[in-house]
Amino acid sequence: MPTLGDWDEVCMICAICPSGGPYELVDEEDLEDVAGDIAAEVKALLFEGKGRPAAYADSPNDGLPEVLLDQKESSSIPDEELREIVTEALASSFSGADIRRGLPEELPGWLPEGLGAIGPWHMRLTRDCVAIGYFGERSGEAPIRNDGRFPDGQHVETRHVRKYSCGNFYATVRQGTKGALLEENKISVCSIYGIHNYQHHPNFWLCKECYECLYSWMDQENLSDKPFSDRELYEVVHSQFARRSDNFRGLIPGVNYGGIHATIGMHQNHFAPGRRESRSIARGIQAGRRGPDLIPHIMEDFQCWMFMRRDKWPEPTQATSTFSTFEPKNSTEDPLPLIATLPSDVFISITDYLSLQWLLILSTTCQRLRAVITDGSFLRRFVRQSVHFGEYNYVLPATPAELVIANEVAKRWLGESGVEHAGLDPFVHPEFPYPAFISACIRSDSMKNRRRIRGIIEQFKELWRKYRSAGWKVDRFYPPNELAEEFKGQTSSGGI
Repeated sequence: MPTLGDWDEVCMICAICPSGGPYELVDEEDLEDVAGDIAAEVKALLFEGKGRPAAYADSPNDGLPEVLLDQKESSSIPDEELREIVTEALASSFSGADIRRGLPEELPGWLPEGLGAIGPWHMRLTRDCVAIGYFGERSGEAPIRNDGRFPDGQHVETRHVRKYSCGNFYATVRQGTKGALLEENKISVCSIYGIHNYQHHPNFWLCKECYECLYSWMDQENLSDKPFSDRELYEVVHSQFARRSDNFRGLIPGVNYGGIHATIGMHQNHFAPGRRESRSIARGIQAGRRGPDLIPHIMEDFQCWMFMRRDKWPEPTQATSTFSTFEPKNSTEDPLPLIATLPSDVFISITDYLSLQWLLILSTTCQRLRAVITDGSFLRRFVRQSVHFGEYNYVLPATPAELVIANEVAKRWLGESGVEHAGLDPFVHPEFPYPAFISACIRSDSMKNRRRIRGIIEQFKELWRKYRSAGWKVDRFYPPNELAEEFKGQTSSGGI
């Protein structure tokens, strides 16, 4: 348990602290060590022909074709010079004074809008969150028995909370009689360390966006006629074999968070611990980029996209609003591949088993298949199916607030394609440019993070399914008849 100063705890879905996450690429004290590690990896990639280090064999692109670094035109850079190039680029990201000490008025200029910290440290800006547990009317802390047991989920309370510090919240938000949000000073103890009871505190919190997406995406698959509830979520979290406090700042042990947990130290201030490889940095150095011009490559390798807001749908541009089809050369000599001779309905049924990535790989096998697969009507139908019922379903808005944002962007995609929007949901419009839109989503940092979070919620869905079929894995609860009256006043079945 941290005992000095304050610390960050993180949402158990997105694994990001309420302030939004890091604001610096690297801690100044770690600069030399990080630069040395990156320089060694870049040297191995560019000049020693080692390709991807074995440590990164679990990259999402594994097993698929990728563009390898061009080593033919690379001349060896001395080790010390290579290290200086990396050090200079990292140092160029510093804002001139440590934000916690110097309190600058603005975040670093290289930090894109929506990525990482939502404001300078001294402004104490945090996202709204949702707290679930037992708070009562006094200490805000759950009633834990001397033997370490705590209440089951029957009487949990759900609160909309603000004013975060060290895993706890010091204000609740409720809707007034005229619809306005009213803030009350009321403590909600959600730190895994509690305040007075320092072991395995059961109250927990999620950022409000993750809470809403959790219920929206969970409801898309009916596990039974019974609706999901915060009572169940509470018991799912606390009946696992491993406890949250056995892991990183409140994450669920056994859930794959995509490497973001490495950024969780005493504070979640730096992107560098999330680094998995140095391939983009190597490409940037090979292309002659130096200093601040290398920062975008550093951000890619540091996986900064994991901290990007998940509601920034890509805008259409001239480069992405169209998708080029392929016309084969006229030739009577080359025989058609067997798959290209199948009836169209059979061919379509076969391709339904492929992901978009593998469909495009199939299109590289011959000109005839390339022409069939990149045909506008075929590809639009395939990608539309993938969006509404398959692997790209995560790009659709999940909450009412997201629906407003996403629909406005989707209307602009239709407009760029020369399609009149006649009041239909733009995502179901028959002429919506799905291939170009999904191509832009795949490259979007926001949509990458959205996909990561959807994957985490799919893991929660599996935990929930097992809970409903088999019950608690471990019984850590005491029965509701032992619960003090002050904790029975409010119950919740999901929603705030």
